[in-house]
Amino acid sequence: MSYDCHDDDELLALLEAEEAEVAAATGSAGNQRAFGALPPAEAPVQTAAGAAAVAALRDEAVRLGTAPLDPAHAGTWVFPAHPEYPEREYQLAIAGRALFENTLVSLPTGLGKTFIAAVVMHNYRRWFPSGKVVFMAPTRPLVAQQVEACHKIVGIPAEDTAQMQGSVAASLREGYWRERAVIYCTPQMLQNDLEARRVDARRIVLLVVDEAHRATGKYAYCEVVRLMEEAGARFRLLALSATPGSDLKRVQGVIDALRISAIEARADGDPDVAPYTHNRTIDRITVSISSDLKVFQSAFAAVLRPLCVQLHAAKLISHRDPMRLSQVGLCKVADEARKNPGKYPVPQPEWHGVMSALYTLQRLQPAMSELLMHGTHAFWCSLQRFARERKGTQAENTLLRSHPWRQLTTRLAELERAGRHILHPKLVMLGDKVRHHFERHDAARDAGVAAAVEGSASGAAAKGGGGTRVIIFTETRPSVDEIVKYLRAHAADCCRPAAFVGQGGSRRPKGAAPGGAASSSSSSSTAADAGTSDGGPQQEATTSVLSSSQGPISITGQSQKQQQAVVARFRSGRYNTLVATCIGEEGLDIGDVGLIVLFDASGSPVRTVQRIGRTGRQKAGEIVALVTPGAESAKFEAAFRKYRHVASALRSNASRFRMSDASPVMVPSGAGLVRKRMDVGELRMSQVAGAQVPSAPDGGQSRASQPDIRAAMSRNRAGSDAGALTASQAAFISRAYGGQEGPVAQRVGTASGTTWT
Repeated sequence: MSYDCHDDDELLALLEAEEAEVAAATGSAGNQRAFGALPPAEAPVQTAAGAAAVAALRDEAVRLGTAPLDPAHAGTWVFPAHPEYPEREYQLAIAGRALFENTLVSLPTGLGKTFIAAVVMHNYRRWFPSGKVVFMAPTRPLVAQQVEACHKIVGIPAEDTAQMQGSVAASLREGYWRERAVIYCTPQMLQNDLEARRVDARRIVLLVVDEAHRATGKYAYCEVVRLMEEAGARFRLLALSATPGSDLKRVQGVIDALRISAIEARADGDPDVAPYTHNRTIDRITVSISSDLKVFQSAFAAVLRPLCVQLHAAKLISHRDPMRLSQVGLCKVADEARKNPGKYPVPQPEWHGVMSALYTLQRLQPAMSELLMHGTHAFWCSLQRFARERKGTQAENTLLRSHPWRQLTTRLAELERAGRHILHPKLVMLGDKVRHHFERHDAARDAGVAAAVEGSASGAAAKGGGGTRVIIFTETRPSVDEIVKYLRAHAADCCRPAAFVGQGGSRRPKGAAPGGAASSSSSSSTAADAGTSDGGPQQEATTSVLSSSQGPISITGQSQKQQQAVVARFRSGRYNTLVATCIGEEGLDIGDVGLIVLFDASGSPVRTVQRIGRTGRQKAGEIVALVTPGAESAKFEAAFRKYRHVASALRSNASRFRMSDASPVMVPSGAGLVRKRMDVGELRMSQVAGAQVPSAPDGGQSRASQPDIRAAMSRNRAGSDAGALTASQAAFISRAYGGQEGPVAQRVGTASGTTWT
């Protein structure tokens, strides 16, 4: 149904007239049809076994004080459908299982984890109308994104929803917990409100945990589950992650923490998901460091060598060579020294000095990685950070007074003052790859081979790849700064880059120019000793220098509003290249990307998979990994080995993992449950093949492209919460914009199980 209205007042008048007409027909003006509810005529007749099971669950809910199951809808569950897009069997199967078991869903990025979550959320809202459904995501941008996604998929009405962030006062949150049925928040917010008793945990019937690999240790996801159980809550839990852990032990930790009883995992090559995936090519390029960088490498080794000599004499390490150190190895040495100090031949009075040397070496070792992976600017920032944050220990004071330290930092300071950083050869290779990508796409477009190209917001899409986009991942903000500068200086005719970083403030010293100080992120640790050969092709190193005359690029943190503006401009084409730290890895819907460049390697398979998952969604994607020989190359290979091992284990979970037995029965699954189709006007089909909702058959606008009535009505409201609709408005919007449910499917369930048709 569509409404031909000239203003908001006329629209509301039409809605009120329809409301009165429906009320007169039904004889009950005050009994509005709730979103997702079945009309009485459609309610199926339950089997005797099903009715008995529902009654038993309701009695138990009354005894425990939890939300009761609605018998009117306990016999059905609904699944969204659109006539233009066939159902995906894997989504149907996973959603059907997740309704009845605490399920960990591991799907490659872009295959619809949020779609599955929205289906489960909608059904639990129908089954438990007095209960609460909570969607948790680790960051506020992800929370905001999921609100929109779930609304588009199953039309969860605004008046039922609250998005709670730190800026929402505690008194308002308490009201939202009482009045709203679907809550989107960070896990820290829910943990705080559970501890302060602003929410009755027993009313929560479903927890959705996004980016579930974070559920380890004392992270808020784990604390929320603990607090819910302590309060006597009975709830279903759905966990979502592209890669739930870097190894089997960590995956088991997530299973234990979230009380997982079932795993649904798919890989790109699995038969049921393969039709919806696109080819990704990974080109690993090994780039040797230049002779100029090797000079600084040797100078820094001279700074670290006295510390290594001291630790070798104390038998904590087996050599004196700083170049053989790794952050992982130093952490293991420190753990062992703390646990068993008596095993080392060090007199007690000297032990404090030995441990001081070890901790100093631990803090300085990442700077070597910065030099070898990013060049002198990032290296200088790392050393400056060490000097600023020193503890005043004996080892630190001795090192900072040493001649090698003074000589090294003097030379670096001269380069910084002159604005002429020695660049890593990776940066030159990066510029060549990005330029080639855009030029190749431009040539294909000009030849009429490429698909229709989106115009940029600035109208400057004549050059620069048109609809293709690039994301460059790097570990630190100084590296982001340097990459953006370089691309603006050497590829301005085709590349429009923007920085995309987290919200934390930078740590630059007073008086330092933006972009020339320090990084608030540390480099990832080195996972293997230097010198390991990867056997891949190597590019000859060349020395390059970057002048600061191109202008400073701020590396201070970006607020959520700034992040959203960057993403919007990237999606529109105003920027065609995003240079991102880890903020770009997790879940943000930033559209399809033609090229991903990994400027440095991450040893984490979780992070590596999330990075490369930004491409290959709508069409084939390209990944370029720039690695230095030895440790970084080995780390890149190790990440993929770990991922393959974990992915294989997840698909054979029965024998590899210990499942939880704490998954409660929320709905009787074996009592003739029937699946129904819910016809909707717009589906978020996981960005596959660039799917667009077609125009309406009559040539008018499709539901997806009609004006947003919700926004129009919310502007007319007085005295209600911003962004919410009244109950009456929401009910009619649900009917007008695809909230209706289709006819009841044929009942095929039996007492021993359920089959969905």
